[in-house]
Amino acid sequence: MRKLTKTTLAATVAWLLMLANPNVSFGQCGTPVLYGVPESIVFIKCGDELPTWPTVTATDLCGAVMVTSRQTKAGTKCGNVFYERYWTATGANGTTIASQTIRYEDDKPPVLIVPEDTIIYCGYAVPEPEVTSYDECCSWNEVILEEVRTDHNECEYTLVRTWTATDGCNNSVQKSQTIEVIDIYAPVIEVTNPDLKDLDLGDEIAKYDCGNPQVLMGDVKVTDCCSKVTIEPYDKLLVQGKCDLFGYYRKWKCGYIATDDAGNTSEFYFYVVQYDTAAPVLHNVPEDLVVECGEDIPALDPYLVTAEDNCTRRYKPQISEESFIDPADSSNQMVVRTWYFADDCGNDVSASQVIVICNFDSTSMDNDTTSMETDTTSMGSDTTSMDSDTSGVGQAGDLVGPATPEPTGGVDSKARAIGGSLVKNMANIRVYPNPTASDVNIEFQVSQNGNVQIQTLDKLGRLIKSESNFYSQGNNFHQIDLSNHPSGVYWVVLVTGDEIQHRRVVKSE
Repeated sequence: MRKLTKTTLAATVAWLLMLANPNVSFGQCGTPVLYGVPESIVFIKCGDELPTWPTVTATDLCGAVMVTSRQTKAGTKCGNVFYERYWTATGANGTTIASQTIRYEDDKPPVLIVPEDTIIYCGYAVPEPEVTSYDECCSWNEVILEEVRTDHNECEYTLVRTWTATDGCNNSVQKSQTIEVIDIYAPVIEVTNPDLKDLDLGDEIAKYDCGNPQVLMGDVKVTDCCSKVTIEPYDKLLVQGKCDLFGYYRKWKCGYIATDDAGNTSEFYFYVVQYDTAAPVLHNVPEDLVVECGEDIPALDPYLVTAEDNCTRRYKPQISEESFIDPADSSNQMVVRTWYFADDCGNDVSASQVIVICNFDSTSMDNDTTSMETDTTSMGSDTTSMDSDTSGVGQAGDLVGPATPEPTGGVDSKARAIGGSLVKNMANIRVYPNPTASDVNIEFQVSQNGNVQIQTLDKLGRLIKSESNFYSQGNNFHQIDLSNHPSGVYWVVLVTGDEIQHRRVVKSE
């Protein structure tokens, strides 16, 4: 096939025109003229469609001329992008070319889509910065990210991400995302001490000693999601010396307070209840002594004997001194010095020194107690002088001495028959366990067969129960059930005839 060139095309067109217009010769057609070529468009709105192609025609002196068209795009950025449309009319004697330039007006910023503001909790990762940006006029678009972090503490901060998108015409848009990183989680306290590991919050531990409890930093492990933790161990004494009210000697609240840098706190604590069941101990009690006729009785040293107790800080016992005089010979005497100490929870101890003067025969007291004269002196309480017919000397069949008030810093004077069948010292009545959670056992001695009334009173002195039973001479045992009664202080009273003796009992849960 023969290739059709522009020259050949022009010759062909001129030949055809000459045939159509025989009055014009081939060389007289002239240059073609284009009709309908639009003017250039300075700007059209960004995003608008290009105008439709207009109808462009061309003629020369020989007649109509065929017109061809084409379009090109130039420029690299939005502001320089333009389109060129070309129309070409080729006649027998030449070619005519016309053009139109179309430019876009880009006054719109790019489209920028950024993430919403958000809150990130301690322990969770901050998301990566991801955005979407495009421009309606061109594909060239530049996005720049800037981050500003403001720390509030070791755990919390504010992160502001700002994106700026710019197109080729320097139209720009800016948007931000604010991320708040906060810590709302309190530290976690884990007990690692094997002795405390099974404790729940607020549990109670019973201890039968009076040493101060102390929690240690090494007993727990504390963790937090984002920061170091401040740990405050504490041992707070809540109650002290209240056996008569609560049944225990002291109560402590022991625990830890953990605080992170954001101010979140957690606390683990437990209670330690201390019971005092140990009796005090007396030191330096002098041995029994025999004083020859005419010799002086050693003076009573009120500071010689001291008391020691694991809980009570008092150390001075109460002292009582009893003198027995033989009416037949006043030089024959016997002195009984007794030291007594009770701690704050009713545990007590007593000890005596017997001083026999001249030829005093204590066995005679068994046969004729009414013939003996006695003097009883109590240091720390009232001094009492009794003759032979007072109730200060025990009579046959008595179990306990006369009723006396509960001691407050010592023991009141108590008559005690040396070598006789009666025992009137409180120390010979044993009450245990004390404190008790249910039953309390009473052991006591009876000098001869007979009835003994045992009463139980509450702390206000109201009678709870009373029993009267026959007991044989010697050691005896009785049990009282306090399981159905509330915790607190109770009194056990033993009554025989007009003599009574009482002991304090602490009921605990």
